[in-house]
Amino acid sequence: MCAILLHVGNWRRDTQWEGKDSMPRPSLHALIWCEDSQQYELRSDGKPEQWFGQGDEQAFACWLDEQSAFSFIGRAGRLSVRKEGRGSSKGYWYAYRKRDRRIRKGYLGPSAQVTFARLEEQARSLTSSQPSPPLARDPATPSSKPSVPLLAAKLLPGTDRNCVSCAVEST
Repeated sequence: MCAILLHVGNWRRDTQWEGKDSMPRPSLHALIWCEDSQQYELRSDGKPEQWFGQGDEQAFACWLDEQSAFSFIGRAGRLSVRKEGRGSSKGYWYAYRKRDRRIRKGYLGPSAQVTFARLEEQARSLTSSQPSPPLARDPATPSSKPSVPLLAAKLLPGTDRNCVSCAVEST
């Protein structure tokens, strides 16, 4: 009975289904730029596994073919990278980055197009994306007229319900 409840409790985490607004699950693999050695360190389950230099694109491509997700921490930023299937094809890689409480998604392409340079480019792009403009106006910017909702004239005591300018003057 406990095993069934545990499995039901983890159903969403244990399946491939992810909501549109959720980040991909944490990966067991992380590709991390090391400034000292000028190489990418591949860590699996928190332990160093392999190093990739700038000329090791082929070795990286072989490793990538066997993966479905990994974390990337490069010079330009960090990403969650995940392979998403499309029908009967092998799938395409996408990069995710959470910023300003929004998840941004970038297309990396099929495995053959995923290179260190492409990952860095996508990290730079998703990290430096301009945040959404604020919905409210800047309080430091004066406006010509005070803004009063149309309903305010009906709610403010002592004002004529047919006169919006009375409501503005009394606030």
